[in-house]
Amino acid sequence: YWRESVDDVNMDGIADEEEYMSQHQPLSPGLTGQQQINFAAIDVSSQSFNSPVHMYIEGTDYAGWTYQDGGTGGGPSAANSWSTVIVAVDEPTNIISDGFELDDHIGYLLAGSTHTFSMKIDELNGINSLENITIALCGDDPTNNLGKFSYDPSRGTLWSATDSMVSPLSAQTSQLIQTFHLEGEEVVVQESSS
Repeated sequence: YWRESVDDVNMDGIADEEEYMSQHQPLSPGLTGQQQINFAAIDVSSQSFNSPVHMYIEGTDYAGWTYQDGGTGGGPSAANSWSTVIVAVDEPTNIISDGFELDDHIGYLLAGSTHTFSMKIDELNGINSLENITIALCGDDPTNNLGKFSYDPSRGTLWSATDSMVSPLSAQTSQLIQTFHLEGEEVVVQESSS
């Protein structure tokens, strides 16, 4: 495992192989089939806010094959990581109530026309910490997909159901930081994403 705030010895922001820490856990001898291995907790108390921990697994089965031979163990660097965890503060996500805009035509969406929907989200951990934002333009009835589309900022994917009647084309996010000046000092009071 590699903790950005702790293990990045050369401070280049890259998870270099020689910077990784490791834990060793043996498989129980004589058992066949699946085994569950419990690793000790990784200390993230010194991690910076919103910094990643990259992990991968190395090992050999009883036949001598490595997990890397099977393409399932991952490897060093963010791109080869088997798993990445972002260390963040558990804070609620807030939708800004007056932060919605839809470029409709006298209250209607026109078939075959491109429309733009925008919203503001207050998320202290950053927009990429969210896995699903679903917009329901025709009400939030769970049995009705009409006018619904979804966006996953963490993966950059956008989709809608086939019976939605809307086809999402693209998504764009930007970070907004509001600052206020009080008696000559600059104070950041809110970080939002849209």
